[in-house]
Amino acid sequence: MKKLTLNRRNFQRELFMGLVLMLILSYVSNSTVQAQSVSNNHVLVKSGRPAVTLKDVTNKAKGKSTYSSNVTKLQLKSINNHIQKGTTTSKRKIRKATPLSSTNAFGFSVYDASVTLIMDNDADGYYSEFELNFDVDYDNGTANVYADIYYRTAGGDWLWFYTTNDFQVSGNSSSDSYSVISNLSSDFPSDGYDFLIDIYESGVPGIVVTYSSVDDFDLSNVLLEDNGYDSAVNNALSLQTLSLNLIDDFDFDGFYTGFNLLIDLDNQSFDRNLYAILYSRDSVSGWYKEHTTQTVLVNLNETVEFSIDGLWNTGYETDYYDFLVEIVDADTGEVVVDFGPEYQTLSARKLESANWDQAADVVVVESYSAGSMGWVFYLSIVLLAIIRVYPNRTWKRSGN
Repeated sequence: MKKLTLNRRNFQRELFMGLVLMLILSYVSNSTVQAQSVSNNHVLVKSGRPAVTLKDVTNKAKGKSTYSSNVTKLQLKSINNHIQKGTTTSKRKIRKATPLSSTNAFGFSVYDASVTLIMDNDADGYYSEFELNFDVDYDNGTANVYADIYYRTAGGDWLWFYTTNDFQVSGNSSSDSYSVISNLSSDFPSDGYDFLIDIYESGVPGIVVTYSSVDDFDLSNVLLEDNGYDSAVNNALSLQTLSLNLIDDFDFDGFYTGFNLLIDLDNQSFDRNLYAILYSRDSVSGWYKEHTTQTVLVNLNETVEFSIDGLWNTGYETDYYDFLVEIVDADTGEVVVDFGPEYQTLSARKLESANWDQAADVVVVESYSAGSMGWVFYLSIVLLAIIRVYPNRTWKRSGN
């Protein structure tokens, strides 16, 4: 019989060191699990502007836009102040800031000018036909003159409108006034226009007198639109339903990440191809184009349903957003009708993109012990208990 005796103090010390090592391994393993849990949560904290500033709009699973059998197209008067039809105003002749004046201008003046509005087919207050009348006086007797007429919108350049034939003026007679009657076929979106008249003496270079909206209020803010806008059939799209419903508010702050826009229109005019354009703006920026629908043929007396599901992913801070929808005739490019913030459902809607739709200043951490090292902690407790219960036991082993 062979006897093996272990020193109790050495055994306890070695066992204690082993337990300490196992506890360290258990802590490291648990910390690794915690770190993995945080990274998988992708927590976003509202602490500033989102990293992505470009607007990213995606439509929901049913497609970019959902339509009934007939859908609409839009255009905006109020977003683009000047939506031109045909030749744009930028291609017209612009009046020089300091045009040449005549050396023979003495005695010429304009006594008065006026505008008479004639035709407003759609009764919206903007006219497609008008008459411009002006009375030129010449103190030195009789003279042959002609006029260059210009127009502009508020703050814009003076754009050439018309050049008259030669006509005769005599003294301060009112019977020699000149009139221009114009029916606007293109290039005049609905707006207020100012007019300017440059008078030239025939055969003599340079302007003898200029008369404009600065001199006469009758020549300022004349409400005009071309025939494309001034059409009675523009009012033949009758609004039946207009709604914008908000969707998904994951942080329960009252600001949503998605929306559904629905418009129902009755077409009471004629068969036409229409599409829709949706715009948005926040409390500080201008209009941003969100989406343009496909073009759809809408027959006479049919009801058109236009629906857009929008989900804002990034780039939209928490704010109050306005919306604008234009219905556009695809064949002419003209805005048939538009709907904007004057409708409550399109005004000051509480929205934010998904990267802002998280609980404010909260980081979620899952803390738990799991995996193959979980048993180490419990084994360590058991071994420590054994050492306490048997402090004086001598360990023996039998052998041959």
